[in-house]
Amino acid sequence: MKEIVLLVGTDIAEACQVLAREAPAYMDFNLSLLYAAPGDRPEDILARWRAEQEHDARDWQLKRQAFEASPAGQVVLTASAAAQERARRQREEALRTIEASGVRSKYPWTTGMGEIGGFNEQYESVCRDMLYAGLSWLDAHPGEMPNMDGLETVLMAACPGSSGSQLSAAAEHTFFIAKHGWPEYVRRMTADERD
Repeated sequence: MKEIVLLVGTDIAEACQVLAREAPAYMDFNLSLLYAAPGDRPEDILARWRAEQEHDARDWQLKRQAFEASPAGQVVLTASAAAQERARRQREEALRTIEASGVRSKYPWTTGMGEIGGFNEQYESVCRDMLYAGLSWLDAHPGEMPNMDGLETVLMAACPGSSGSQLSAAAEHTFFIAKHGWPEYVRRMTADERD
């Protein structure tokens, strides 16, 4: 039986067409073994893959439910809920501090300024909250250049569940502002300057 290796990014429908054409053949598709016997149509292969995915999802759900019902699972759920509550309170406190500092009105995000993260509205909102946390720190420590560890702590307090890329982007932008000032940052973030 022939092994087929496709490039990353190939979708399942295309993978099934290749397998049907090359039968008898098999391939690893996102950690699922797909195979085609002579005479298999792409839709047959796709139906088997979907059935396997549904079975795996049901199996995972049952295992998750069993774990959550177990004593160990209850401990994990309780600890997770407590951690989420701490993160929620920490974020609320950080956002209250940002609002009380007045940085959003002192440093308004003007029309024409680009995005920090460049993904979606929710992602961008987290990046901006973190940036404003950094601006609040800069205002509270005039003339000081933040160190990375201290700045990360401030930014993560504003958005405890943020990703590493959001943190990096917000930190990079905060350091730029610390070095060059808000007017230069606004200039750089306008559409004309980014193009």
